[in-house]
Amino acid sequence: MSRAAAALDSWERLREAAAAVLLRLPTPLPGLCTPAALSPLLACALRLLACPRGREADSGAQLLLLILRKYGGAGDGGCCWRLDVARGEVEAPPAGGSDAQQAQQAQRAHQAAALWSYLSSACELLEQRVRLAEEDMLEACRGGLAQGVLLALR
Repeated sequence: MSRAAAALDSWERLREAAAAVLLRLPTPLPGLCTPAALSPLLACALRLLACPRGREADSGAQLLLLILRKYGGAGDGGCCWRLDVARGEVEAPPAGGSDAQQAQQAQRAHQAAALWSYLSSACELLEQRVRLAEEDMLEACRGGLAQGVLLALR
């Protein structure tokens, strides 16, 4: 039994190390330079987030947080794309002004809008999961109920 626990622990450390390496790479990541290219990765994170098994839900939450830090305005020097996790959509902000001061102000505004979009859509996804549980608890539990969303909001 202790070997199985050690294997689980090593998976956690491996995921954390991979995320740390990806966060050090330039933003946007190669091959994920457009919202359309990032959408399948967001969909994968959302599928994992809805998994009833805690380990998979946690990996989906960690992937979602990595996407947020890299693309959603939560990291330093990242993109400020709007991530709507309730609908599984990604949207890039419009181009900023040409003046350096205007560009900096636009960057801060886009960052705040991107973070708000993530938080509000994650809360909306949580509300959807709760409504589903009120209607059909068995079906809600098959889809992970709310544990993945709560892990992503921590």
